[in-house]
Amino acid sequence: MIIKTEKKKGISPLIAVVLLVAFTLAIGAFLSTWARNLAKQQAETVTQQANRNCAYATLNIDSVTYYPLKKEIVIKVRSTGTQAVTIGDVEIFNSTYFEKTYTPDDFVYQISTLQPGDSAYIVINNVINNITEVRIVPKYCPENAVSITSDEFSIVD
Repeated sequence: MIIKTEKKKGISPLIAVVLLVAFTLAIGAFLSTWARNLAKQQAETVTQQANRNCAYATLNIDSVTYYPLKKEIVIKVRSTGTQAVTIGDVEIFNSTYFEKTYTPDDFVYQISTLQPGDSAYIVINNVINNITEVRIVPKYCPENAVSITSDEFSIVD
């Protein structure tokens, strides 16, 4: 009995390796593009969500009392929105358009977050002279900054 063996031809190992590398690179390119687009979409979603929440995180300056001799200012601020607001910086301007920014670390009493409807007093010592404007900037929603000018606040000697 004679057994015939047929030689089956296949692809060479070199071509197989080249095809495998090309396939791997194509899959890698597809996945990196997909991951980049997913990350970009997620970042846009987070930004939109933050902006949507900022629309409801608003403040109002109820009163400002400035004590020039003591170099102290007392600001009564109230959360008027439906979202909590974290107090960020207080910017104070004087008659020569000089601006001084005070951070929450500069406040006499530490204030963190105001819940809707809550009020708080911000007291700052060693403020600049001849104050003409006070601006409060929320930490996470700086576009919701509120300000009051010197003709609207009390000056007590």
